[in-house]
Amino acid sequence: MENGKRIYPFNVLLQFNLEDNLDNWFRNYARIVKGRIESKPGEPLIEEGGEENEKLKGILVLENGDTLVSRLKEDRIVLDTIIPPAVYVDGESGLLDYIRKAVKGENSSRKKSRESSYALDGKHNRVTRVREFSNNIDSLDGILFKDYVPTDFISTQEYIDPDEPEGGIGTKTRNAIRLALGYPNVRTFQIKRTPYSNTGMGVVTEFGKDGLVRTVHLEYMPGKKSPNIPYVPVPPGFERFQLVAIDRRYKRDDRNERGIVCASKNYLDVREVLPLSVDRDYINA
Repeated sequence: MENGKRIYPFNVLLQFNLEDNLDNWFRNYARIVKGRIESKPGEPLIEEGGEENEKLKGILVLENGDTLVSRLKEDRIVLDTIIPPAVYVDGESGLLDYIRKAVKGENSSRKKSRESSYALDGKHNRVTRVREFSNNIDSLDGILFKDYVPTDFISTQEYIDPDEPEGGIGTKTRNAIRLALGYPNVRTFQIKRTPYSNTGMGVVTEFGKDGLVRTVHLEYMPGKKSPNIPYVPVPPGFERFQLVAIDRRYKRDDRNERGIVCASKNYLDVREVLPLSVDRDYINA
């Protein structure tokens, strides 16, 4: 990196999910009934692996070491007629501020799309807003997405085939996988809106050249709190929501029927990563 503070987009999306999306989820969507989390009256049911939660924001970030957008435009992957100029952002907090302003603009304009996509030039800390990606990369025609995600990627309770036209992974996740596979030195990061685990919140993901690299999701752990578990801080009045962040890392294991397997699973103390405004070394926690 030539200037500014190094950016790990995963941290940025994690903070957005734990603050912006979670605050919206607390206040407008979830409630506790008989020791479990349920939807509030009039809201869609919380169903793991089901429909995307329209009240939460999905975000996709493409990151590479140098400018990527122009090549994607040439390859007809980026379909935007007009691409806005790249904007310099000062580190992770700068990227978070940029995304928040873009999201606020989208919400105020009442646009139909609830997803945001960005391309980050990680060498120069410059970000470009991208509105439309093609769903096809010629070199990846016919790939099976199940070869690049674990068996519990969509649901912890049952296996859901990610390649199924109905009920599988959505277009944004397909693009996240394709772009990381199809372009050298590209990583993709995403906030998914599909409910995962027992909370109804989506997952923060990272994809690389071999497929899924990392996820962080929230789980509801009711009962007596353990001093050895780092619970997620919640706003005043929501203390009954005993949430933990589960950090999972993945690796390719071609001996396995499914090529991507979980290599480690740990509780994540989000206070070690957030807020991004605190000066600290580059964190790939």
